[in-house]
Amino acid sequence: MPITLNFNIEEDIFYKQGVEKGIEKGINHGEAKKTKSVVINCIQKGFDNQTISKLTGLSIPEIEKIRKELKK
Repeated sequence: MPITLNFNIEEDIFYKQGVEKGIEKGINHGEAKKTKSVVINCIQKGFDNQTISKLTGLSIPEIEKIRKELKK
């Protein structure tokens, strides 16, 4: 005799938490990608690290790392 369970995964707390975490992670990734794009544009336009840091909120070492990546 088959057993039937009535279970709605969308009402499961662990499912909801997982979806929320996934969305948050995706948003953070998108924001980081956009910030990196802004930094690259600023570098290409000749902005110095101090100015880029003020515009983006990134630290000087983070900006220097992106500069090094562009030289590869």
